Amino acid sequence: MTTHIIKIFFLLWLSSLVISCNTTSTPNSRKVLLFTKTVEFHHKSIEGGIKMFEKLGHENNLSFIVSEDPSIFNDDSLKQFNAVVFLSTTGEILDYRQQLCFKRYIEAGGGFMGIHGSSASLSHSDWYRGLVGTYFKNHSTIQKARLIVHKDKKFPVTDSLQTPWIFEDEWYNWEAVPENVNVLVSVDEASYRGGEYGKIHPLVWYHEYDGGKSFYMALGHTTESYSNPKFIGLVHDGINYVCNDTGLDYSHVKTPAPPEQNAFRKEMLVDNASVQEPMGMSVSDDGRIFYIERRGNVRVYDIDRKQTSIIGTVPVYSEHEDGLLGIALDPGFSQNQWIYLFYSAPSNQFNYHLSRFRYDPETNHLIDTTEIVILKIHQEHAYSNHTGGRLCFDKQGNLFITVGDNTIPFASKGYAPIDQRADRTEYDAARSSGNTNDLRGKILRIHPEPDGSYSIPEGNLFPRGMVKTRPEIYIMGCRNPFSISIDPRTNFLYWGDVGPDARKDSVEGPRGYDEVNQARRAGNFGWPFFIANNKPYAEVDFRKEKTGNLFDFEAPQNNSPRNTGVKILPPAQKAFIWYPYAASQEFPWIGSGGRTAMAGPVYYYSNDSSLSGQRLPEYYNGGLFIYDWIRNWIKVVRMDANGNYTAMEDFMPGEHVSRIIDMQLGPDGILYLLEYGNVWYQANPDAGISRISRSF
Repeated sequence: MTTHIIKIFFLLWLSSLVISCNTTSTPNSRKVLLFTKTVEFHHKSIEGGIKMFEKLGHENNLSFIVSEDPSIFNDDSLKQFNAVVFLSTTGEILDYRQQLCFKRYIEAGGGFMGIHGSSASLSHSDWYRGLVGTYFKNHSTIQKARLIVHKDKKFPVTDSLQTPWIFEDEWYNWEAVPENVNVLVSVDEASYRGGEYGKIHPLVWYHEYDGGKSFYMALGHTTESYSNPKFIGLVHDGINYVCNDTGLDYSHVKTPAPPEQNAFRKEMLVDNASVQEPMGMSVSDDGRIFYIERRGNVRVYDIDRKQTSIIGTVPVYSEHEDGLLGIALDPGFSQNQWIYLFYSAPSNQFNYHLSRFRYDPETNHLIDTTEIVILKIHQEHAYSNHTGGRLCFDKQGNLFITVGDNTIPFASKGYAPIDQRADRTEYDAARSSGNTNDLRGKILRIHPEPDGSYSIPEGNLFPRGMVKTRPEIYIMGCRNPFSISIDPRTNFLYWGDVGPDARKDSVEGPRGYDEVNQARRAGNFGWPFFIANNKPYAEVDFRKEKTGNLFDFEAPQNNSPRNTGVKILPPAQKAFIWYPYAASQEFPWIGSGGRTAMAGPVYYYSNDSSLSGQRLPEYYNGGLFIYDWIRNWIKVVRMDANGNYTAMEDFMPGEHVSRIIDMQLGPDGILYLLEYGNVWYQANPDAGISRISRSF
């Protein structure tokens, strides 16, 4: 993205207006940011719009900076502008941090002008929707229509516009008719096809908003619009209205400034000598870090003594993706010393074991004889794929267990592995993920009891006693749920699900996507019949190499001869966040490349003075931390009060990490990272445990 400056000086269009300047290098000129970034549809007319602003500049003593670079949305850069114009921007054009700085600019008295497609930007932001006045819903075909002009003394051009004004454009319909705005132009729906509102259909309006001023016009789809004198007159009056000529006042700003990216530091706690193929960790209330290695070691790091110890070794089957996979400390660990482990049982047992051990703090060891196998889950060992195995407790003491689909994905071209041929058992995820009577490809929820048994909490996907179902199932339709966390306040469940490998859509179904999921209650998340936002796969006859109908997300059917559960499955739920190998339009901040989606914790800030002063700041309160093992990034996902996605931002984008395999918040409010290292299936020199804290 390049930013170029168009500086042009000229006479006032209306000699009666006196234009003052506070922020530009040229006396008595205004400085305006003309932002043209598009993530979704790109209007060809944008170039015509830029030329129009050049011409306006020559005639009206303005200085424009034209940019597609969202990084300009920071406090220091925005302070130089009298106004900001979004020229047919579309999609998620600003990350959360940039949106916050833009909001602060408006609160300081800044001005905003939106043209045409800008009402289809930042769809997740209620604040931006309020700034514009509404949000784009759909549009008619390009056609002529009669415009009704509403005279307004603040907009002199309305005196010269004759009603009806005949104009050709595509005519926008809105998610909601804008309220509490001053309408300058509306369209007569009787004069064209495609309107949805009858008499009241506003197209151009202005209003004051959150300390600043806003002007929006839905006109401007065609290149010809930007040479129309009436259209240009409206734009000019709009610029005059929104430009702040008295100077921004950041003392009025209510929104806190985001912390600088260099406000944090990564500190290595345990190096690779004591971290070999790590798989998971759990932080105790006193700050000790218990962690596991795939080949069976259980270790603890004493953060006060800066010492690492092997406290036990569990015999495991460790070929392919199997091994010691999950760890969780009991909620009452400080009293009962119980540690839960999930592992692949040794050769020829063909089971995953969920076991409870007791830890002896005096000897600093697991007591082998205390193992109680709480749950066994069948698996095929021949070529094990997609194990899952993560463990997490909620605030009610319920234990969540992720289990992969145990399916070989390499013979279905990266689409749905639903091979029903008799000798292809391990190539059929309908037997596991899509089977209501099988625990694989699921997230289970049980309540461990003191005697080593478990009970079933209320609210799981299937009630106790329902035929052809397992009551332990909370979430079904998972592929490789390799990370998990519970929001400690809402009890929402988050997990990352690593997706299939197809790189393009086909008749067999969509390209592959990874998912970060949110479950507010029990549900079916679709695999192997759906992916992402319920993109359906097709039934495939692998013997005849024929493709059938697409699956129906409202009533998916599992027709596999290996299905031992119900045939009609619960409706599929769409993913919370989804992304392919290529760049994502829906979530552009995720980038492109390899994919291994992981879900970390939700952070809540506390004013408790006993917590570490290096804990994450209040700025991140309520943020969900997600990460990607392959792409080596950390993001913070922002949500509204109901848990709906609103935005995303980078976290420490300049910091190097080496394949984060687990992420936990300690009781001190500090973020801990378990880094696997660069290469799978081996000990790595860049493996370790680190923590992220504030730097002062």
